[in-house]
Amino acid sequence: MTPFLVVHIVPTGIGAAVGGYAGDATPATNALAAVADVVLTHPNVLNAASLFAPAPGVTYVDGWLLDSLLADRIALRPSRSNRIGLIVDRRAEGDLPLILASIGAARAVGGVSIVGYAVTAEPLDLHIALTDGDRSSGSVGNPEVLLQAGE
Repeated sequence: MTPFLVVHIVPTGIGAAVGGYAGDATPATNALAAVADVVLTHPNVLNAASLFAPAPGVTYVDGWLLDSLLADRIALRPSRSNRIGLIVDRRAEGDLPLILASIGAARAVGGVSIVGYAVTAEPLDLHIALTDGDRSSGSVGNPEVLLQAGE
């Protein structure tokens, strides 16, 4: 039998009452999981992921994957684990011992597979602001530095 799949999307930039803040759309996602076999969701539902406590059957994918799935360009299959790479802004290099301790704790306590880290070659040119509608917005002025660290 084909599993009953629900996709839960909370769009950005439209003033949705929930989503995009501290995982506040999690209760709605978990309610959907009570009637579905699988619920696919994306970052806006669970920003502040440390507060996200998904019900069984809830799967998080990034926005690009969700778009590609719904446009029928890709298929998804369940994964037993994810591997994470960490990029550290050069400005935080002095905090590297604390960052490495946090990585160790995430590995030991949460079983998170953090495969490594890279420090950016130069500080990231980050711009963060609140819009007129009290929404946060941001940009990276030198994305090539971020992409280089990701490679």
